[in-house]
Amino acid sequence: MTTGNLCAAHMAPAAPQPDATGDVAGDAAPAGCTPAAATPHAVRTVVFGPDSTPNGFAALKTEWNALLQRSRFNTLFLTYEWQTTWWAYLGEGELWIVAMRRADTDELVGIAPLYRVVNDDGPWAGKPKLNIVGCIEVSDYLDIIVAQGWEGTVYAALRDWLCSDEAPAWEVLDLCNLPQDSLTYRDLPSVFTGSGCDVQVSQEDTAPQFALPLHYETYLQEQVDKKQRGEIRRKQRRAEREAMAHFYCRRTTWPPRSTTLWRCSAPAAPTRPSL
Repeated sequence: MTTGNLCAAHMAPAAPQPDATGDVAGDAAPAGCTPAAATPHAVRTVVFGPDSTPNGFAALKTEWNALLQRSRFNTLFLTYEWQTTWWAYLGEGELWIVAMRRADTDELVGIAPLYRVVNDDGPWAGKPKLNIVGCIEVSDYLDIIVAQGWEGTVYAALRDWLCSDEAPAWEVLDLCNLPQDSLTYRDLPSVFTGSGCDVQVSQEDTAPQFALPLHYETYLQEQVDKKQRGEIRRKQRRAEREAMAHFYCRRTTWPPRSTTLWRCSAPAAPTRPSL
């Protein structure tokens, strides 16, 4: 996973300071960040600030998970249920949810769930800071939620809002726990080029992964050594002798994939013959 830190000139310049991961984000140019020219696909930006009624979560409830499923990284930690629960119990500061809709169809194509805090300690003490909802504790993976193919447009719209007078005063935008497959840490720095922001990207953590094949037999043949494969099959035969055991697949609504479960049931009790 990687983390990106962005600084703007909404506040007075200060010397660059290292963050918790060791990367350095300096101050922006004194003139402030500057929006770029119009983006290829027209979108309109809808902002739900701390005084919005309803707030961004409530306003986007029926569309949130549908957009997530159209994104490149559909993860539990970005679902409406996780995000709202995290905010209710761990959130602090001001909630700012920025939504992007297609100008022609009004379809939701992007959500940047952010909150603004001023920390009392740490490398950014006293500086207004925008975090992504769920950052830092508990949530393994976070990102800006974007429909596939709309990343560049949404990133540009987010930059334009951050550089506008409508955004709250901020000096640091901290997007933590971005997954390896995210386009945010790859493409967002270039979007901010020339806007007066200094962007730093650093590796935050390493999450080991183990890819499994689609079929169980393929797994046994290709990813298990001969001795262990024989042991697994021996125990499987024993389980089948002592209980009615079989595989079955169940498709759930989230995540959108099939989950194979091993189901065992106790053997039926012997019946006593009638006399």
